[in-house]
Amino acid sequence: MMRDDISLRELLEMSPTQLNYNEICKLDEEQRQQYASLLERFQQANNCNATTKEKGDALEELVAFLLNASGGIFRVSKNVRTATNEIDEIIELEGIGKVLGALNLIPARLTEFLGECKNYGGTIGVTYVGKFYSLLQTTCMNTGILFSYRGISGKGWADGSGLVRKIYLQREKIDERIAIIDFSYMDFKSILEGHNFLEIVEGKLKALRYDTSIDEFITPHPAEISFRPNGYIHE
Repeated sequence: MMRDDISLRELLEMSPTQLNYNEICKLDEEQRQQYASLLERFQQANNCNATTKEKGDALEELVAFLLNASGGIFRVSKNVRTATNEIDEIIELEGIGKVLGALNLIPARLTEFLGECKNYGGTIGVTYVGKFYSLLQTTCMNTGILFSYRGISGKGWADGSGLVRKIYLQREKIDERIAIIDFSYMDFKSILEGHNFLEIVEGKLKALRYDTSIDEFITPHPAEISFRPNGYIHE
């Protein structure tokens, strides 16, 4: 886990191996156990008769913990009101995160982005993808992450997933394209299997850019963990 009090000199003296995503976002044992508990609560809320509020609270708490625990490099501003909208989360790099961004160790798109928690009973459809796109345009953001349980509807060019791709291809310059990232239960679960937030999101950004599967960019972690409904065990 990246220390909050690390100095610039210490950072510059680190090797590339120490500065890879696995080290930047590494969860300690206490964080891993807390994350596993929050993930289990999130799963249970979506597989029982929990209220909409209970489902929403479980998702928001899980997202907040994940972002804050991912190396301590993000600052999360919640429920930000503008003249026309309320934004679930504005996420920005802070402290060491800004230094890592300046060194191109974190994707430029993650310098500042929007997060939206949508815990629907089903998948997220075209209508809400369109609304989120409108919000990104209004706030002049080029990247947003939709956190949910079942993810965006469709595959490839169908339904919500198809609209995400069409939105991304609207602008000619890659840096100006609007990227909407789908972060669902399976992605949350993969954190316990040895992956991390930065690795997953960068893989999804590459998959969107190259119109391919995220599996092309996510490889098994050497310390991979097997997920179990009531926790996790090391293989």
